[in-house]
Amino acid sequence: MEENRETAEMENTQEQEEVVLHVHRHLYPEEKELKKAKKEYKEYKIYARIMFVFFLLFGWLGGSLLPYGFTSSLRTMISRGLGLDDGDKINAVKEVLESDWYFGKDIENLDERLTDQAIEGLVANSEDTHTLYFSAEESDSFRQGINRNYCGIGVQYLEIDGTNIITKVMEDTPAQQAGLQVGDVLYEADGTLLSDKSAEEIKEIIQGEEGSIVSLKILRQDKIIGMPVERKNLVSIADGKVIDDRIGYLQLYQFGDSSGDAARRYLDTFREAGVSSLILDLRDNGGGYLTSVTDVASLFLPKGSAVLQREDKEGNITVSKTTQEQYSQIGPIVILINENTASAAEVLTMALSEQRDDVTIIGTTSYGKGTVQVERKFSDGSSLNYTTQRWLSPDGVWVNDVGIEPDREVRLHEVFYHTFTKMKEGNEYKVDSVSPSVEDMALCLDYLGYQTDRKDGYFSQILSDNLRQFQHDYGLEETGNLDVHTYRYLYGQTRYRWQTTTDTDTQLAEAVKVLQGM
Repeated sequence: MEENRETAEMENTQEQEEVVLHVHRHLYPEEKELKKAKKEYKEYKIYARIMFVFFLLFGWLGGSLLPYGFTSSLRTMISRGLGLDDGDKINAVKEVLESDWYFGKDIENLDERLTDQAIEGLVANSEDTHTLYFSAEESDSFRQGINRNYCGIGVQYLEIDGTNIITKVMEDTPAQQAGLQVGDVLYEADGTLLSDKSAEEIKEIIQGEEGSIVSLKILRQDKIIGMPVERKNLVSIADGKVIDDRIGYLQLYQFGDSSGDAARRYLDTFREAGVSSLILDLRDNGGGYLTSVTDVASLFLPKGSAVLQREDKEGNITVSKTTQEQYSQIGPIVILINENTASAAEVLTMALSEQRDDVTIIGTTSYGKGTVQVERKFSDGSSLNYTTQRWLSPDGVWVNDVGIEPDREVRLHEVFYHTFTKMKEGNEYKVDSVSPSVEDMALCLDYLGYQTDRKDGYFSQILSDNLRQFQHDYGLEETGNLDVHTYRYLYGQTRYRWQTTTDTDTQLAEAVKVLQGM
């Protein structure tokens, strides 16, 4: 009905005669100005189009007929004459460096490098040193470091003045099955001599594809022994042993994906051996995943026990609790900590010490990291690890920048808290010399059991006599003087003794003493 009405009106309109009235209307002054402005704008548009075509042709002709260097210099001068856009300073600086920075010509993948540097600058701040940007390679290395997984043969080694000595052969690994021993010298791998190779270079040579063979030659008591060793995917997250009839020793290196399972396996072994007390070594454990520390805490605390509290920037509190039944009632427990015990390792220490009456903490004050980071990955494999929360103990204690004070403070030998100098090639110190390197020497001699009368950097006759004895014991030239070769050997033997024996571990000895007295 409506449609018919509209059609009829249109027909009637067409039947009417067309009438045109010509009207000349008076223009007010404001309208005259508006009309003039519209005319000028129209003329400006025409002019702009002409200039656009002109500069387009000029650019094409200039690029074709003039040398590139001339046009490039012209563009550079123009850009330098213009100010930088302060609305987006990061991209403005990046564009200038990409186009005009002299040293940029020598840098491969300049854009990627500048982007990474810009992001690193964004996350660097004095308030939070744990918010970090990782490249793809750094991100993979970071996760591998936490999980401690790799494809290799299962040895730890130490470089002593160009000689790489095996300090540990891990249980149930290709290295153990092949017959490698502590004290063996890594001499050659796949035809490459390993003397004077760095630890990182040796790792790259020995590690490889799972199932592949690395052909090793080792030096043992002046004999070179060849042995093929098959590479295998390994996880080195924990270690353990039975110290005596009733004390178990469990060391957790990190809190990675498999830490809970590894701890459980050692507790199984301890239970079968009749172990009733435990030394939990968290020294040099830098932390890891909170889910992992919750898994480990579940082995020692009843189900539903608080492990930590997490507080976000709005003040909201989330409590993480154990989710499994307590695995094994082992106690008492001594926890070993030091200045490198941090983050998740501190979480476990606080959770057990606050909720168990049979826990004793021995060592030195821990690192004090009380924040929680999350990882967000980019599509290229790089990642941003940033702080989202702080964590507190079940009782609400925040250890950040404070650390955990042990119940019994026990320090190791002074050599482990000393900052070593780097002795220069060609230097040599004799009796009556004074040098920081002489102080380093005295501390190493003292740790290794040689007589020392001074540790202040002065080279006494007694130090010289005992240095000559050290040189004799280890087959070095017996000069009684400190040269670079002797210096490196001293430092290396200090580290070797620590890694291969426990007779100088005063903290472990105190832990055994405490448990034996209970």
